[in-house]
Amino acid sequence: MINRTQLTAEDIKSLLNIKGKEKGFEVTNIVINRTLNFDGAVSGILKGKVTGNVGIKGIENKKLIVEVLDLKLSSFGIFKANTNLLMKAISKIAKEHEVEVQGNKFLVQVDKIKEEMKMLETIIEDIYIENDHLNIVGENLNDYVIG
Repeated sequence: MINRTQLTAEDIKSLLNIKGKEKGFEVTNIVINRTLNFDGAVSGILKGKVTGNVGIKGIENKKLIVEVLDLKLSSFGIFKANTNLLMKAISKIAKEHEVEVQGNKFLVQVDKIKEEMKMLETIIEDIYIENDHLNIVGENLNDYVIG
């Protein structure tokens, strides 16, 4: 049965921080309008506060397409990274995690998302932003409906 679940900004923040903190990235704030605007902090090779804006372009060929529209890192030191430098660093990390990179777009295998989220029994057909929520459409989502 096809159903839909809606994630709020707080839901997304919690989900991202589950895995993100292990990898040196913490989201401190998310605002959903037509895109996802976020603030956070990174640690590791690059350290500092990060702000960004990403668009969700949907699913195509079993891949979620995420487009980076803006990304900035304000370092704790003198250094301030620009978008190009950050994209290169993130692209390298993304490729290590089997994420395909095409310019400013990241193509994430839907099966990889399901595996990471322990959602192996689900079928995800679409992901999109509407009415200040991230909507997930698919089958067997009942165990993952929030709220």
